[in-house]
Amino acid sequence: MKSLKTLIRLQRSRVDELKRQISVLENQKAGHLRTLEDMAKELQREQELAGQYPEMGAFFGDFAGRIRRKREEIHERIRRLDQQADALTAKVHEVFSELKKLEIVRDRRQKAAEGEQRRKDTAQLDEVGLQTHVRRRRQRRKEETV
Repeated sequence: MKSLKTLIRLQRSRVDELKRQISVLENQKAGHLRTLEDMAKELQREQELAGQYPEMGAFFGDFAGRIRRKREEIHERIRRLDQQADALTAKVHEVFSELKKLEIVRDRRQKAAEGEQRRKDTAQLDEVGLQTHVRRRRQRRKEETV
């Protein structure tokens, strides 16, 4: 039973660790999404400036191209993070399933042990009751013979 408790504790720690890893990936993804939002705002500002100052229009094309490439790189990073998160989520389901199986085994063993203990307690009480009954009967017989 002790080794089963250890396995359960180990599985729980694995589930927790995997969840922490998923959380790290989600935080990284959120950071990338914020970066994309910031880039979109910056692009909008530069577009407005290029509209106001025609001499800046020549530089805007290069700037927009760099922003587009950076956005593509960030989208690729996000896609890879999503793949990693999906793989970790599948692993969490697998480990959690194993954890539940171990907990079911533990519960069944515990119920069986409790049933066995009740059976032993009942047998012991029956024995005590039988001995008490025998002693009383002997006592009555002695009293009747005297």
